[in-house]
Amino acid sequence: MSQKKKYLLWLNGILLAIILVHSFYRDSQLEKQYPPDLRNRIVGARLQKDGILPYNYFYDPADGWRYFDPSNHALKSSGCNNVTASPFFHELLMPFCELPERTLSRMWMWMEYLVLVIIAGLAIASTQDNIKRWLIINVAVLFTMTEAWIVLIERGQLYLFAALLLSLIFFLMTGRRKFAPGFAGLLTVVFILIRPIGLVLLIPFLPAFRKYRVFLLTTVAALGVYVLFVLSSPWEKSLYSNYFSNMQLQVLAHQGLLPPAGRQEFNMFEADLEGYDYHEVLLERAKHPIVTYSENGNIFEFYLQATGEYIPLPLLNALFAGSLLILTAAFWYRHRNHPADTSLTLLFGMVLYIVTEIFSPVNRHQYYTVEWFPIVLFSIPLLSGHTRMVAWLLFTGLLLNICNISWIPMRHTLGEFCWVAAILMLTRVKPAADQRYRSPYLPNE
Repeated sequence: MSQKKKYLLWLNGILLAIILVHSFYRDSQLEKQYPPDLRNRIVGARLQKDGILPYNYFYDPADGWRYFDPSNHALKSSGCNNVTASPFFHELLMPFCELPERTLSRMWMWMEYLVLVIIAGLAIASTQDNIKRWLIINVAVLFTMTEAWIVLIERGQLYLFAALLLSLIFFLMTGRRKFAPGFAGLLTVVFILIRPIGLVLLIPFLPAFRKYRVFLLTTVAALGVYVLFVLSSPWEKSLYSNYFSNMQLQVLAHQGLLPPAGRQEFNMFEADLEGYDYHEVLLERAKHPIVTYSENGNIFEFYLQATGEYIPLPLLNALFAGSLLILTAAFWYRHRNHPADTSLTLLFGMVLYIVTEIFSPVNRHQYYTVEWFPIVLFSIPLLSGHTRMVAWLLFTGLLLNICNISWIPMRHTLGEFCWVAAILMLTRVKPAADQRYRSPYLPNE
């Protein structure tokens, strides 16, 4: 390596270290300002653990502070509250839900950084190209500057855990380990039980069933066993009934179709937030004011901004079904004679999942965008001289998700559309001849 390249490498490393230190310091200040969405996960897990249906729980002071959530203003008449995580996710959280709020909040922030490191590490391990490895490190560090990451930390959200599952599935499926497809199938079930719309991830694999039979059969069998478990348990059955009923109410609420209900108001200065003193929270917010710019990246939001009205739900569902059908048909037709290799099939399935979210009738807040992190990172090893436009679109999408230029409307969502276009373009070409991504349909393999 020349002296000039070494100098640039050191300069790049120093710059990345500065960005990472800045991001971590900023996020540590945000954590002190109380991440509200983490509270409803904790309360939901506690309610479920105590045998109380969590999705239409209204707070009663007689219950004490154990179930108190200052963001849950639901009354009996409102029918639903702000608990939206799946019952399965609550079960995963139960071993930790008894910890004090502040302790779990600190652990949660550290975990977010650990998960980002794991996702980047898995992507790095998926290529033998040192330039691409260094590019993955750069992009991973720059992710901490995106508005999606900042809002994720501010709210204490869970969506980076979904990104971790996608990364593990990708890593296992593109490897050559004997039992990897089976483990990937089990992780896919976990992903679906946390994000039920994740079922669309399986669609691109169906035409090549024989090739992916272990993965698909493991997924279907494990999911079937869990469904039987739910149906055989009166408590689990009532829990999921409560969950899906709440999801229907959430759709109506997000579409402005739920009649307004009464609200409970709380005196936060009297609340016990398990390590969070509201006086100190307000002082921290005043001392370290961090402004966030969250967008609702949904099709219905574009329609609402353009017309001032909500799009009719039948029309929204029809547009989603049509888009899913067109994209899937185009992918299958493109690879009808020579099926796409596993990496491209997975990337396309992940894009279908993102498209499903974009057409969701429930507001898709900025923190959802962190689910793009593994998709972007795992696409980097596939870049080649024939995919320059893909590389530019990936870079443009990242830049739009970092910047907050007011004269660009819906800039972060436009950045996501750049990523959608990039991955769709990438799935039309053969991947670079990288060791872990070599297609089984290419010669000399």
